[in-house]
Amino acid sequence: MNDDTLIIGYGNPARADDGFGYRAAERLPGALAVQQLTPELMETIARATRVIFVDASIGGAPGEVCRHTIVPCRTGPIFTHHLTPEMLVGGALVLYGRAPRAEVVTVCGADWSASENLSPAVAAALEKVVRALRRLRQA
Repeated sequence: MNDDTLIIGYGNPARADDGFGYRAAERLPGALAVQQLTPELMETIARATRVIFVDASIGGAPGEVCRHTIVPCRTGPIFTHHLTPEMLVGGALVLYGRAPRAEVVTVCGADWSASENLSPAVAAALEKVVRALRRLRQA
């Protein structure tokens, strides 16, 4: 396993599908499961060779998995509670002089209600994504 690959799963596990990233990270040893992206993550990100963010998304078919490369935001770190992966990777570059290869894996959600259960389509995608993340970590 490549220990230089950092996986950060984020979302609110008490809001149904919004907790997808958090739940995925819980299943991966060494991954970070956080409810939101915060500036404190920039230092950890700067130490990684690769970072993979995992989150739920809207717009698309429930359970649909998407993956794309992150381009660091180069406007400098913005210290807010509404950070994006692009802002965190860009902040790591500005503050620590290093931005790892980064990408985000999302699963399209269907249910955003107050519930600790994933919708059926998102629950079905969870194991598939966790298996894929294990393979990506080894690559």
